[in-house]
Amino acid sequence: MGGKVLELWSERKFAEGKAEGMIEGRIEGYKAIYSLVQDGYISPRIGAEKLSMSPSEFEEAMEKAGYRLPERV
Repeated sequence: MGGKVLELWSERKFAEGKAEGMIEGRIEGYKAIYSLVQDGYISPRIGAEKLSMSPSEFEEAMEKAGYRLPERV
């Protein structure tokens, strides 16, 4: 029985690590889009589309993450 418990524990730890990695990857992806918008390479509208957000949700999330919208000319 001890082997089975150890196996289940390690499977759970593996699953937790995998989930953590997926979350970290998603966060890094969001940061990349925010950075592209902040630097003016893509528009906020395109950034919002890429992250499946409304433009207002995107702008709020971007600012909450510490990024700024580019100056409009």
